[in-house]
Amino acid sequence: SVQYLTSFFSMFPGENLLLLVRDGRDVVHSTVRTWPQLRFSMVCRRWRRAAEMVLRFNALYAGSRQGYWLARFEDAVQEPVAFVEEACAQFGLDFKRYPFEKIEEIRVQGSSSLRKDGKVVWDHVERPKGFSPVGHWQNWSPGKTRTFKRIAGQALIDMGYCDDLDW
Repeated sequence: SVQYLTSFFSMFPGENLLLLVRDGRDVVHSTVRTWPQLRFSMVCRRWRRAAEMVLRFNALYAGSRQGYWLARFEDAVQEPVAFVEEACAQFGLDFKRYPFEKIEEIRVQGSSSLRKDGKVVWDHVERPKGFSPVGHWQNWSPGKTRTFKRIAGQALIDMGYCDDLDW
């Protein structure tokens, strides 16, 4: 949650902050799959508000504060080695100390796609072959797509996940 994001640097003045954002469509999809009692439109509004908070925070600190990096979840998933190298560079860490030979062994925790007895598995589990936590929203119905665009489409554009709402 980014609820108290604006307090981070006052609460932790000497710490680094890696703010990891994710495509709102996948966040909404995963949230509703995990907690089906939540209304789709409410989850869209929740993500929009969080995205707006991130954008305001980023406008204040991007490029002006050492030890702050706004990064994308999708980049970490698609290019984990490059992501870790960049994280190390952002925070002055020696990337040579990272065990890159084990990067493919990173386990999954809390994916809405991985279930046991119909429930999300919150424990760390081996990553199944072909596992990808990206793009599940592409199977939405036209109604869900319209609802997300209406409620959170502009925030998705502002976050840089698309140029327009023609998706």
